[in-house]
Amino acid sequence: MAEQEFSYVSPDSVADALVSPAPPLILDARGRDIYAEGTVPGAVNAGRDPKGFLPSKGSGQLVLILKKGATSYLKRSWSERLSSYGYKVTILNGGFDAWLAAGLPVEIPASGHIKPGSTPYIIPRGLCETNTPAQVRE
Repeated sequence: MAEQEFSYVSPDSVADALVSPAPPLILDARGRDIYAEGTVPGAVNAGRDPKGFLPSKGSGQLVLILKKGATSYLKRSWSERLSSYGYKVTILNGGFDAWLAAGLPVEIPASGHIKPGSTPYIIPRGLCETNTPAQVRE
């Protein structure tokens, strides 16, 4: 896949698509630390390595956010992996820097450790599985 074979989408087009009835899936592949500093609203942290990310089978549009200066090899690896799961992959043109330059909204994720589609919950300190107080040592 040559550089010109990658499909790119502008930050403004992504922003418009996010408010459409069928918004694209946004994957942030810049790494957890960078993702935690801010990302496109609704983006999912995909990590840095396409081999380490297991997408669910799906279809539809997917926008990939890559780190500035991403190599063609990395773009190809992500595109091939995600396409093999049924997604139509486009890359955010200019990356997150272009998103910021366009003045578009930024989301600071609450946590990078929540699985997409799951419902996070907190077990109150001192309670165990039976809902009875556990011994808490201070």
